[in-house]
Amino acid sequence: MFPSFLRPIGSYFIPEIKKCLNQNARARDLLTPIIKEREEAENKPGYEKPNDAIEWVRDLPEVNKKDYGYQGIAQLAIGAVSIHTVTQLTTNTIFNLATYPEYVPILRDEIDTVLAESGGEFTLESMSKLKKLDSFLKETLRFNTPTTSKHFQTSIHKISSDFHGPD
Repeated sequence: MFPSFLRPIGSYFIPEIKKCLNQNARARDLLTPIIKEREEAENKPGYEKPNDAIEWVRDLPEVNKKDYGYQGIAQLAIGAVSIHTVTQLTTNTIFNLATYPEYVPILRDEIDTVLAESGGEFTLESMSKLKKLDSFLKETLRFNTPTTSKHFQTSIHKISSDFHGPD
């Protein structure tokens, strides 16, 4: 829509780009106090670094740890790419539970037992005790991987033909 030399200026007049820039700024503003709090806590004795996506990005060697804008954009990107795989796994798990209803009481019993042992709350420790559920989810992933789905194969074929021409 704009000649290349006007794009840096014209981008400020496109509502969708303005929305993206606003969302990036909002993510930066939300994460800045969290990161600053962690930076202060790092110097205190007994500090235990959290194991989360914020720290994963901060640990990358090429990342400026003080670039809170980059951290916000990175978290938005991680969320954007992860939502599809989680949704697909959830959908396929529900389909498999509907196909194999005999597993529902087994999984429910395991969940009830683990919840009772952990005082009715899910924690990281209690979640690691759900061995049968973990196996069910792994089997769901094994049989319904994103890379073998028809949609993914069609997309990859389209991308490949765009770059290399038709087969």
